[in-house]
Amino acid sequence: MPLINVSNKLPDGFTWFCEPATHRVENDKIILRTHYGFRNNNGHCLWTDRSGDFVLKTHVRYTPKHQFDQAGLIVYFTEDYWVKCSVEREDEKPFNLGSVVTNEGYSDWATQPFRKQTVDMEFMLKHIKTDFEIYCREFGEEDWQQLRISRLNLPLDTVFHVGIYACSPKIGGFEATFDNLSIDSI
Repeated sequence: MPLINVSNKLPDGFTWFCEPATHRVENDKIILRTHYGFRNNNGHCLWTDRSGDFVLKTHVRYTPKHQFDQAGLIVYFTEDYWVKCSVEREDEKPFNLGSVVTNEGYSDWATQPFRKQTVDMEFMLKHIKTDFEIYCREFGEEDWQQLRISRLNLPLDTVFHVGIYACSPKIGGFEATFDNLSIDSI
């Protein structure tokens, strides 16, 4: 799968949704700092448009500081239809490794404990017809772990925004570093 070129600039064809005040590209890495906000639909997303069947992958490294800090992959149609996967910080208990699928405005969460303080993960999201397969693995591991299979109740020709995201709904300021971003048709 070809990697998306991020050599010292944002990738061609990608646009921001809720662009963070602070972001930069260093060598082959996209680094962004989250910003606090009151809306639930205000995470910082760097995405491009994609339809049909595809595989979206990235590697992300971050140390969440505050409750609900998170970063990972997102596939977004509207605020009522989207899919994401990440590790989310929880206070006074293990973090949550998981995914969210939102259909008709209703979110379905699937989580499991994540006991490390620094996230160093690879995420993969496959879109086949109306279904989504979501996988993860710790960086450096060979085998992918399936997190879930789900679907969005949308037509087959739907054009999605697909890419990376980070958010800190409580207090802004944590930094996430993404690399090895790829999108491939299947």
